[in-house]
Amino acid sequence: MTEAELFEILDRDHHVIVRGWLDRGDGVAIYINRALDSERCGHRQFMSFGSARCQLETTEPPERLPDIGASINWAYRLEATVKR
Repeated sequence: MTEAELFEILDRDHHVIVRGWLDRGDGVAIYINRALDSERCGHRQFMSFGSARCQLETTEPPERLPDIGASINWAYRLEATVKR
């Protein structure tokens, strides 16, 4: 996915945060809920990856979004990544 495509699907309220991730050299992993029986099917989550300051402290994001805190994320699969 291109950076322009990312900002087309991203809620405007989050543009500044995500630009900050990209400006510091990190990537953005876009995860989408693929569970057809879920009321949140099609919902996306955006996570930073690439450094110790990121939500996902890996050089490449995993195919399945890991559980984070109290969030169970088994239904979220990697849709795309964006890096500069």
